[in-house]
Amino acid sequence: MSSDLENVLENGFVEQICLSAGIALLLYDTFLTLDREISFMWARGRVRMIMLLFVIRHVQLASYLFNILWTSYNSVSSQVCTWLTPLSSIASIIPYIGWAAFLGWRAYALSTSNLFVGILVFCCSASFAIPALFTTVAQSSIYVAAIPGCNSGWRIPVQEGTKVLARLLDVSRPLAVLADLIVLTLTWLKTQETWLSLRNSKHSRSLPVVLLENGFVCFFVSTSLHIASWAILLRAEVLVGQYLSTIRDAVISVLLSRFILDLSSLGDPSGEPSQEPQNILTTEWIHSDSDVSSLYTIDEEYNGRGFDKDIEDV
Repeated sequence: MSSDLENVLENGFVEQICLSAGIALLLYDTFLTLDREISFMWARGRVRMIMLLFVIRHVQLASYLFNILWTSYNSVSSQVCTWLTPLSSIASIIPYIGWAAFLGWRAYALSTSNLFVGILVFCCSASFAIPALFTTVAQSSIYVAAIPGCNSGWRIPVQEGTKVLARLLDVSRPLAVLADLIVLTLTWLKTQETWLSLRNSKHSRSLPVVLLENGFVCFFVSTSLHIASWAILLRAEVLVGQYLSTIRDAVISVLLSRFILDLSSLGDPSGEPSQEPQNILTTEWIHSDSDVSSLYTIDEEYNGRGFDKDIEDV
């Protein structure tokens, strides 16, 4: 009994360390980009992108705060157990939908507005949230005053619940990896095409710089983290997988929110046509045969163009 209690306390301590690390990383990145984010939030015509940034960055941070409050205070009272458990669960699910929306939008833009590809990537990526959604619906929180503590119990037979959860994990994790790989491949193909077309121009850039600027590195790291989590899941390392997922979610949130802010810098906010070339992004506002920026200001023409429009659509 004492060894079981020690294991519970040890696991709770490690979980709090991982949550604290995730909170610190998100707060640090938010502080570094605070000026850019404020400018981004005040600009007109970016409602969709602002919503995605809020979900991916700030709801993720809120979910960590709810979870660390739950691990620290779930034994205080039955009210805390009853309300904080579903709140932390829902807050953990919402950022996954934000990831899926972002990846679907990127796939739609990179595939020259192919709606089927965009929907496919969104659905595959959104499947990542299904196991967490299932446990939120199929489990209930039970406050045990004798210990005291907050325990989770299945609303359905335990065997059936664990079997369904295992199947959902087996299906959703490879689908999420597939979504990442599709976006990664499309990003690489578009990068190569654009880089080769401008390689001999006076404004050419090295391929590594272009890969960094157009999001290839962002999606590569995200894909690698998803594959690592999937590999740990296949080895049935449940606790290690939980710890890694906390760090994974924080890193992916930082990468995607940074990339959204980078996309928001497209266009010339002064409204004056610029002869200076922009970075070779897969969603930049210039044709591949021109170094002239869009004639419209970022407020007039942006409206999410960095997500659902591409070079050929300008």
